[in-house]
Amino acid sequence: MRGDGKPSFPLAKVAGVSYYLDPLANSGNLNDFPIAMKHRIKRVCEVLKRELGQIILRDITFPVPLVTISDVDVTPDLKQAHVFVSALGTNGEKRQVMEILEKKRKHLQGEIAKRVPLKNTPHLHFEFDEAMERGTRVINLMNELGLNE
Repeated sequence: MRGDGKPSFPLAKVAGVSYYLDPLANSGNLNDFPIAMKHRIKRVCEVLKRELGQIILRDITFPVPLVTISDVDVTPDLKQAHVFVSALGTNGEKRQVMEILEKKRKHLQGEIAKRVPLKNTPHLHFEFDEAMERGTRVINLMNELGLNE
């Protein structure tokens, strides 16, 4: 601490004005900034997942009985979103699901722009999520070995 009560370490100097970090104030803590951004990105991912699920349920028909948005990952600049999709059906039907989603990508982005108040609407990249197949395969192997009791 200096004699004027301000800490001796400046946080930033902008236009000749020094801003100081108050160790007692949570909002000025440098360690809170990345966490706050992570929480915002998580919230944006959850909102995109929910809205995409509703739009897909309402606007798009698929050749398989169940298509699910399992996860959405957004880049830190919120310009790209990787949408992980799972579907029941054969490999050919799953490919058809991905083709339909790619064809409807612009429509989905437009609907997201209307529903989610973001400065830029993320560009959607659809990827097939094979977690359900991997999980089923692991459970079947455990059953064969007698480990799932």
